[in-house]
Amino acid sequence: MADEQQATSGPVLVIEDNWHDLVLMTHVLDDLDLKGRVLAVHNGAAALERIADIENGRVEKPAAIIVDLSLPDIPGEQLIAEIRRQSSLQHTPVVIFSDGPLEQLQPIVEQFGLQGCCEKPANFAEFQKSFAELLSRWIKGGGEKSKSAESVA
Repeated sequence: MADEQQATSGPVLVIEDNWHDLVLMTHVLDDLDLKGRVLAVHNGAAALERIADIENGRVEKPAAIIVDLSLPDIPGEQLIAEIRRQSSLQHTPVVIFSDGPLEQLQPIVEQFGLQGCCEKPANFAEFQKSFAELLSRWIKGGGEKSKSAESVA
């Protein structure tokens, strides 16, 4: 894993199709007291559009990207491969958020040089702790909290 990344401020791009999971992530990101905002896309096609906009400089580069592997239209591994192909996103921290067991997610983390993975929660308190620990290494907090997820698709 690429633990040498420096923490940066800025938006967090969340690629997640499940509204309840998105709300959970937003609460955890709020607790990190981020200066940036949470940008959410709800499927792989919208994520690919957002990635193209980032690569072409039309929107701000995210501080980190959180990817659900179980999107309805595009396999998560395919989406991660596309993220890593973009020169502007090659060193952006990417974290998997999925309902698969960690043992099955770890090979994907290693294959793409991701910063980690987090299982979808059965217990909110456990999720909050592990997700916050994972993300806080790469995202600087700021003085403002993100009020809610901003949907871009």
